[in-house]
Amino acid sequence: MASKRDDVSPSEDKDLSLFDDELLFADEDDELIFADETDQAQDAEDSSLLPWKVLIVDDEEEVHNVTRLALNDFEFEDRKLDFISAFSSIEAKKRVEENGDIALILLDVVMETEDAGLKFVEDLRQGEQANSMIRIVLRTGQPGYAPEESIIMDYDINDYKAKTELTTQKLFTTVIAALRSYRDLQKLEEQRQEIEDIAVAAARFVPTDILRFLQKDSIVDVGLGDQTQCEMTVLFSDVRNFTLLSENMTPYESFNFINELLNKFGPIVRKHHGFIDKYIGDSVMALFPNEANHAIKAGIDMQNELKEINVARHKRDQPLVQIGVGIHTGKLILGMIGEKERLEGTVISDVVNTAARMEGLTKRYKSPILISEQTLKELDQPIKHNYRFMEHVKVKGKIQSTSVYEIYDSEPQTTIKLKNATQETLDQGISAYYKRQFKTATEHFQQALSNCPNDRISQIYLELAEIYKQNGVPDGWNGEIEMSEK
Repeated sequence: MASKRDDVSPSEDKDLSLFDDELLFADEDDELIFADETDQAQDAEDSSLLPWKVLIVDDEEEVHNVTRLALNDFEFEDRKLDFISAFSSIEAKKRVEENGDIALILLDVVMETEDAGLKFVEDLRQGEQANSMIRIVLRTGQPGYAPEESIIMDYDINDYKAKTELTTQKLFTTVIAALRSYRDLQKLEEQRQEIEDIAVAAARFVPTDILRFLQKDSIVDVGLGDQTQCEMTVLFSDVRNFTLLSENMTPYESFNFINELLNKFGPIVRKHHGFIDKYIGDSVMALFPNEANHAIKAGIDMQNELKEINVARHKRDQPLVQIGVGIHTGKLILGMIGEKERLEGTVISDVVNTAARMEGLTKRYKSPILISEQTLKELDQPIKHNYRFMEHVKVKGKIQSTSVYEIYDSEPQTTIKLKNATQETLDQGISAYYKRQFKTATEHFQQALSNCPNDRISQIYLELAEIYKQNGVPDGWNGEIEMSEK
């Protein structure tokens, strides 16, 4: 068991004899006895550590003076005491607000009211600025107003002392015990904050959303093979011609360029209730567990944010940047893969591949955002978006094709109006095309292009319709296009 000298600096040994059993606070008819000051010269050198702040709350000035004298040369862990005085509970509250690092309060009960000290304790522990760290020692000269047993049980204090029984020795040990307790609470709080910081940092590598879907409270609970199956919408975005862009950048500039984009896109994903599953170089893969429309709104906002980025790049005489966004909805497995020394949260599903194919097709059509038919069917009100059918696409190796739709809400208003104006003509051309009525289809596509000259999908259909009109279609033709690579 540690002695009362634990944590007391060696320089104090010569002064311990001063802490005797003389009463500090005598009855009214007794003479007050103060600690002998003969050998209590202060050290010339100031401690390199900040002192412990002790708040004395009492309506008698003499109590403040006696306490300061008795603890004048007190040190705990090489730190002296810094005394702060308050002569009422109201003033004490102000002192606490002004000093956020008070370690100990030596508190009287009866001041401006008979229970002023007790009400102060309640406010400090349970009020708007509740503080459970500060140690509170109740010192009363009228124990009849505050019986020890009931006070200890009913109020969150750490010690109770009657002034008529408090000696210098008892005050010394009381302060030591209180400061040790405060120090330990500080360490616990620092450890708690460190754990919280680690958890926050870990969430940047393994999103808390993955933990939630795996029904895990903490990253430490996650194990290899943990997985769950659910339906989500996957958004895949990629910078077009990044290799060409990066040729004119240093590695450092390329690194900063990617981070500039990701710093903008990440918050957009979160705003629309999604989370980033992974970054793949200049690509982003995000998951949207609730509504497919959340992914579409995120894609639109990403394209709009890119416009602002390009305004800044244009001012710096830098080449403009384009991204493609592909979106697909379906069942997937979300879980932890890897081996015991290296785990990673990820998604295993063909849904991811299809979303990536959607993004790849944006280059073919020069489209900002493409979604699959499955995603379109998930929308409660697709009419709220500007969208149109593009093609039936079959990924190499798959049996079924996927119908692809363009979302062009992020286009300039002039482009939106032109596409909307030519929608009916384009649809008529596509219908004739799939019926192998290529002459009629050609006429519709030409008309669509005359109204919207830069519409890439009309150009694609026109070129194909003219070829098939002249040469006929291959055996087994059904109008689908096959994508062999992204």
